[in-house]
Amino acid sequence: IADVVAGGLLAVAPDYGAISAPSLALYAPKDQPEQLPLAASAADRAASVAYGLRHIRPWMLREQARFLETAPCGVALEVAGATHFMHLERPEWAADVILGFLEAPSPCDWRPSKTQR
Repeated sequence: IADVVAGGLLAVAPDYGAISAPSLALYAPKDQPEQLPLAASAADRAASVAYGLRHIRPWMLREQARFLETAPCGVALEVAGATHFMHLERPEWAADVILGFLEAPSPCDWRPSKTQR
């Protein structure tokens, strides 16, 4: 089932070039188990990470590169140790990063501070 769902999601190619506003894309490296019940076994968690690294991460890296190449003012940040829910897991950090980007004198040239990485 996961392959069918992922196949549909991975087949879509957003038109990043049509984005007219400065854009910040936050990426999780897919090295953490995601969307599993709290009681999931260690084996299930390991399988989730293996699947993410094998199937999702290569697509994500291609999309990240395409975003940076085609978005007129796109900035991408891969967040070590994060999951898809980084904004819920680290809300203060996420708010700091997003506000830093939005408040930057030149968002197109913005880079995170050491505390925002």
